[in-house]
Amino acid sequence: MLELYHHGSSACATKVRLTLDEKGVPWESRYIDILKSEQFTAEYARLNPKCVVPTLVHDGHVVRESTVICEYIDEVFEGPSLVPDDPRMRAEMRLWTKMVDEDLHPATQVVTFAASHRVGALKKTKEEFDFYINSIPDPIRRARKRSAIVDGWKSSEATNALLTFNKAIKWMEDSLGKWTWLAGDDYSLADIAMTIYLNRLHILSMSPMWERKCPKVSAFWETVSARSAFQPAIYDWLPGELENEMRANGAQSWPEAEALLAELEEEKAA
Repeated sequence: MLELYHHGSSACATKVRLTLDEKGVPWESRYIDILKSEQFTAEYARLNPKCVVPTLVHDGHVVRESTVICEYIDEVFEGPSLVPDDPRMRAEMRLWTKMVDEDLHPATQVVTFAASHRVGALKKTKEEFDFYINSIPDPIRRARKRSAIVDGWKSSEATNALLTFNKAIKWMEDSLGKWTWLAGDDYSLADIAMTIYLNRLHILSMSPMWERKCPKVSAFWETVSARSAFQPAIYDWLPGELENEMRANGAQSWPEAEALLAELEEEKAA
């Protein structure tokens, strides 16, 4: 039995769902509503002490951390290979997944809250807000989220997050000038990872970050968003009300983010 503990809006969980669907692996859903703080229950914490999704349970064996889960899925199950055979391209793929884990995912949390989720969080009572923030075990993640909610695009965290995304998009443009996909001429876990994070920007009305200056990234986005696994893995699980909120809030906040990004690029060019 293959069980996935996940939520519709979690980028990490979405990455695992897309990997499963690209491999054609059947799985059973164990939905954890992170918007209702279900990830903080004692029962779930026993499975995942970090109180985050996703968590994969395969015949009773627990696998945590989305990148580890994706490689596990590719190694254990039949289906198209999502890891390059060439060791050089395999290393290239892992440079992408490492960058996503270490840089882009933390930036995504900030961008999502600065652009959208802060709207709902700021409506909470003081007691609700304190519980919401203080339940996060990791003090760094806790401080990052608080800053993005309270200060929005004015926070230094938001500045760094935009720069991180901008750098990743430019790296994509360079890589796609060398190969068909991000890590060579075969679709891989690198492409799956970046699909998820481009999609987050897209939902938040921030796709102009690549549409105006990065034609190869734009072509990549058109290709990956048309793949058969894209809709079922991403949008079939994303709550419609949440998607609408993210799109509306993102559209409203994008002009401020765009102005900040232009200012940062001017400073860099000076």
